Amino acid sequence: MSVTIEEYQRFELKILHAFKEVCDEHGLRWWAMFGSLLGAARHKGFIPWDDDIDVVMPPEDYLRFREVMSRQPPEGYYVECHAKSVGSMIPWQVMGVTQSMSLPRRYADAPAAWGVCMDIFPLINCPSPEDLQGMKAITKQIRRSRALVDKYDYRYEGRRTGGARGLYLKLMGGYPNALNERLWRRMERRMLEGKAYEGSGYKAVFDIPNDFMPLPAECFSETTYLPFEDLIVPVPVGYEQLLDLLYACYGVDWRIIPEHGYDPRHSGGGNDEVMVSLTESYVDHMEL
Repeated sequence: MSVTIEEYQRFELKILHAFKEVCDEHGLRWWAMFGSLLGAARHKGFIPWDDDIDVVMPPEDYLRFREVMSRQPPEGYYVECHAKSVGSMIPWQVMGVTQSMSLPRRYADAPAAWGVCMDIFPLINCPSPEDLQGMKAITKQIRRSRALVDKYDYRYEGRRTGGARGLYLKLMGGYPNALNERLWRRMERRMLEGKAYEGSGYKAVFDIPNDFMPLPAECFSETTYLPFEDLIVPVPVGYEQLLDLLYACYGVDWRIIPEHGYDPRHSGGGNDEVMVSLTESYVDHMEL
């Protein structure tokens, strides 16, 4: 049930248009990030094999966007995050299309919105890399938040795993939804509103633990603009330095286009593990 990557990219671009309109109307700040930042800097649009859109927002704009979208979303769009639906298994929020579907079959019983969407990450204060104690503390905090987000993943794996590991997974998956939500909201608020590392000179994208990376705050001190398909998108003024840091761990020069691309992650990738449709609603395929 896959679609072509070109179709998926065009659909994602429509979401980005809608996102930009909401942000423009309400004066919300955002920047292209990760693959979308690389695409803007190197391709003036999508990386040919990339099929999603990533942006980052300051905490206050991130939360304000959620409030606006919860109150008056553009017709046919929604905002989803773990604070709204415990079945959501990502620690950031997304903007998606209701009449669409990108639903992993293994999570068809997870109560969350599974439309085609774009990723919206919060930019948080972060300790400097030299502050080993601070780095250890914030990484531990992110790992705890990840454990809460993985509730339905634990439940899925617990049904298929035996022994002590299976028991642990079932216990984690059986965490009451109301308690899970309260703990997550408290942890998210602590991460987004925390002032402990305000003067460290570093920011970080609130992501999964293994990808957590301190980034120079000066890179985000101003905004510049780059073309992205038929849009002009805001990017951090220090975007080249950011890309150097983000891709250094892969040992590659981000300016050079690889000879071979990668399999797309969201548009189906030629497999049947994810139910993908640009016209059918995920609601019609859930097993709740």
